[in-house]
Amino acid sequence: MMVVRPRRAYRVMNIGRHGRGARQDIFYLLSVALLGGLVAVAVVTGEAMVLPSRPETWIAMAYLIGPGSIGVFVLVLYVLARWTASATSYAFLLFPFVAIALGALLLREPVQPSFLAGGAVVLAGVYLGVVYRPRTQVTTPMS
Repeated sequence: MMVVRPRRAYRVMNIGRHGRGARQDIFYLLSVALLGGLVAVAVVTGEAMVLPSRPETWIAMAYLIGPGSIGVFVLVLYVLARWTASATSYAFLLFPFVAIALGALLLREPVQPSFLAGGAVVLAGVYLGVVYRPRTQVTTPMS
């Protein structure tokens, strides 16, 4: 799609400059690209295109497609319209914390000490990148 319509792809990549129209373009571009990519991979690999038969699979797919993908994508666009791209990128570093907490609460997965140590490193990095501002020294001219 980006090869066929480079001007549209360029506009989509510059969401902040184009406002409302770019948001519609990116939904169009991603939906067509995803569907085309999935069909192409299925054909090339010889994958059978069969609908799932188990209800658990439908529930998982509904979650992953709905709030897990589309919902998060819309929220990221919402945040991106209000924050800088740099600040928004730091929010992605916090996603594993939510996954670990939900895994521990819902599936009773153990929280490993390495998760806590890695989490501390990530939080320190986010603090340094987003919150921390070094003090500037005020110099007075010598008289």
